[in-house]
Amino acid sequence: MRIFAFLAAIIFTGLAPRYEAFAAEPVSGKAAVYSDAYHGKKTATGEVYDKNGLSAASNVFPLGSMVHVRHRINGKHVVVRINDTQAKSNKHILDLSRGAARKLGCSTGHIPVDAHVVKPTEKE
Repeated sequence: MRIFAFLAAIIFTGLAPRYEAFAAEPVSGKAAVYSDAYHGKKTATGEVYDKNGLSAASNVFPLGSMVHVRHRINGKHVVVRINDTQAKSNKHILDLSRGAARKLGCSTGHIPVDAHVVKPTEKE
């Protein structure tokens, strides 16, 4: 009984590991292009953000995961590594690096995408 109470407390107080709540199934939504203002700054993984690289920020997919992203209109696709988190108020499923957005044929704006994990993180 004590174990159940302890687990319930962890789950309901938000202390459970964050990656358990992430999407395991394909997700459709909008992606945005990450601001150039973050170029050269540290990401949530501790690495330096490269706007020309193939990376993304997300609150939907776990840090470190590889995510296949497909532009729903033109069919172009790219695989990005999730190396940062988004602001809690962000409504996009991904903030793409400029390099990743270029691979999708876009440079600005909101991009309609389908995305799914192709390589789970080490934590899972």
